[in-house]
Amino acid sequence: MRHAAHRDYAAGQRLAAMREDRGLSRGDLVREMQLANPRNPRMHVSERTLMRIEDHGAVPTARVKFAVSAAFGLLPSQIWGCAARAGATR
Repeated sequence: MRHAAHRDYAAGQRLAAMREDRGLSRGDLVREMQLANPRNPRMHVSERTLMRIEDHGAVPTARVKFAVSAAFGLLPSQIWGCAARAGATR
Protein backbone atom coordinates (compact mmCIF):
# COMPACT_ATOMS: atom_id res chain seq x y z
CA MET A 1 0.00 0.00 0.00
CA ARG A 2 1.35 3.41 -0.92
CA HIS A 3 1.77 6.13 1.66
CA ALA A 4 -1.52 8.00 1.83
CA ALA A 5 -1.39 11.76 1.48
CA HIS A 6 -4.63 12.04 3.43
CA ARG A 7 -6.44 9.80 5.87
CA ASP A 8 -10.00 8.51 6.00
CA TYR A 9 -10.61 7.53 9.61
CA ALA A 10 -14.37 7.20 9.09
CA ALA A 11 -13.86 4.52 6.42
CA GLY A 12 -11.44 2.70 8.70
CA GLN A 13 -13.95 2.73 11.54
CA ARG A 14 -16.70 1.61 9.14
CA LEU A 15 -14.57 -1.31 7.96
CA ALA A 16 -13.67 -2.34 11.52
CA ALA A 17 -17.34 -2.24 12.55
CA MET A 18 -18.42 -4.36 9.57
CA ARG A 19 -15.69 -6.91 10.27
CA GLU A 20 -16.56 -7.07 13.97
CA ASP A 21 -20.29 -7.35 13.18
CA ARG A 22 -19.44 -10.57 11.34
CA GLY A 23 -17.43 -11.79 14.34
CA LEU A 24 -14.15 -11.81 12.43
CA SER A 25 -10.66 -10.87 13.51
CA ARG A 26 -8.42 -9.26 10.90
CA GLY A 27 -6.73 -12.60 10.37
CA ASP A 28 -10.09 -14.31 9.93
CA LEU A 29 -11.10 -11.78 7.26
CA VAL A 30 -7.79 -12.29 5.43
CA ARG A 31 -8.30 -16.08 5.44
CA GLU A 32 -11.91 -15.69 4.30
CA MET A 33 -10.78 -13.52 1.37
CA GLN A 34 -8.08 -16.04 0.42
CA LEU A 35 -10.50 -18.96 0.54
CA ALA A 36 -13.10 -17.08 -1.53
CA ASN A 37 -10.52 -16.33 -4.26
CA PRO A 38 -7.83 -19.04 -4.10
CA ARG A 39 -6.74 -18.58 -7.71
CA ASN A 40 -6.69 -14.79 -7.73
CA PRO A 41 -3.92 -13.45 -5.47
CA ARG A 42 -4.86 -9.89 -6.47
CA MET A 43 -7.95 -10.32 -4.29
CA HIS A 44 -5.78 -11.10 -1.23
CA VAL A 45 -5.00 -8.40 1.34
CA SER A 46 -2.60 -8.70 4.26
CA GLU A 47 -3.57 -8.39 7.91
CA ARG A 48 -1.14 -5.47 8.21
CA THR A 49 -2.93 -3.63 5.40
CA LEU A 50 -6.26 -4.06 7.21
CA MET A 51 -4.64 -2.73 10.40
CA ARG A 52 -3.34 0.36 8.58
CA ILE A 53 -6.79 1.04 7.11
CA GLU A 54 -8.72 0.49 10.35
CA ASP A 55 -6.32 1.96 12.91
CA HIS A 56 -4.55 4.67 10.95
CA GLY A 57 -7.14 5.70 8.36
CA ALA A 58 -4.86 4.81 5.45
CA VAL A 59 -6.59 5.09 2.09
CA PRO A 60 -5.64 1.98 0.09
CA THR A 61 -5.12 1.49 -3.62
CA ALA A 62 -8.09 0.81 -5.88
CA ARG A 63 -7.19 -2.91 -5.98
CA VAL A 64 -7.26 -3.20 -2.19
CA LYS A 65 -10.48 -1.17 -1.96
CA PHE A 66 -12.13 -3.54 -4.42
CA ALA A 67 -10.86 -6.69 -2.68
CA VAL A 68 -11.99 -5.53 0.77
CA SER A 69 -15.38 -4.27 -0.35
CA ALA A 70 -16.01 -7.46 -2.36
CA ALA A 71 -15.48 -9.50 0.83
CA PHE A 72 -18.51 -7.71 2.27
CA GLY A 73 -20.54 -7.76 -0.95
CA LEU A 74 -20.26 -3.98 -1.31
CA LEU A 75 -18.86 -1.47 -3.76
CA PRO A 76 -15.71 0.47 -2.76
CA SER A 77 -17.71 3.72 -2.71
CA GLN A 78 -19.98 2.23 -0.04
CA ILE A 79 -17.01 2.04 2.34
CA TRP A 80 -14.73 4.87 1.21
CA GLY A 81 -17.31 7.16 -0.37
CA CYS A 82 -17.01 9.19 -3.53
CA ALA A 83 -14.82 11.94 -2.02
CA ALA A 84 -11.99 9.51 -1.26
CA ARG A 85 -12.24 8.06 -4.75
CA ALA A 86 -12.21 11.51 -6.40
CA GLY A 87 -9.25 12.61 -4.30
CA ALA A 88 -7.26 9.54 -5.26
CA THR A 89 -7.60 10.15 -9.00
CA ARG A 90 -6.10 13.64 -8.97
